[in-house]
Amino acid sequence: MRSAENVLDEIEYLVNKYGIREVFFQDDNMTISNKRMQKICEGIIERGIDLTWTCPSGVYIPSLSESLLALMRKAGCYSLSFGIESGDQRILDDIIHKKQKLSYVKKVVEWCKKFGIKTTGYFILGIPGETINSMMKTINFASSCGLERARFHICQPFPSTELHKNAVSKGYLTEDFDPTHLRVRTDTPVLRTKEFSPEDILRLKNIAEETFRKKNR
Repeated sequence: MRSAENVLDEIEYLVNKYGIREVFFQDDNMTISNKRMQKICEGIIERGIDLTWTCPSGVYIPSLSESLLALMRKAGCYSLSFGIESGDQRILDDIIHKKQKLSYVKKVVEWCKKFGIKTTGYFILGIPGETINSMMKTINFASSCGLERARFHICQPFPSTELHKNAVSKGYLTEDFDPTHLRVRTDTPVLRTKEFSPEDILRLKNIAEETFRKKNR
């Protein structure tokens, strides 16, 4: 992991040499180290670096606190994206094994709104182990937790992952599965379980997007 000082030096170089006014931290988890993030923010402020920045790839919600978000906003952060994945706590706990509480997600979104940080949530539909009901919980959570934007992705079993191994062993892969055509953003479901079909996933994705649009008009 690059040090806070190294990151700050590069930002300062870009600002001074090229007049950069905005930075996208294309990091899958910019805030995984709370202390490092704090040092970067404090360094931006102390060095008088005038720019705005965002983390569009998603940050780990449990790594955030109200005080850190306040500091991030002061240092120029205007938007954050969160990999929330599911709005059903059972799926997070028992299927994805993601140490994230939906109650805390709501708190973080509230804090972001308080400090003027825009929020985007990323969700996945069609994870083996899900049901139609659990996916509806995700849709309802996404539209009610205060997010300004939401993206709903279709679960994709990338080769060499536990998800792919599980899908192969249980016969979940459809005839449309082609490892060379897998994309993070796609409209082609390639998983089928006893609980849902590819058609169900497409229908629910449409419902999710329309529900969120209506809620935030």
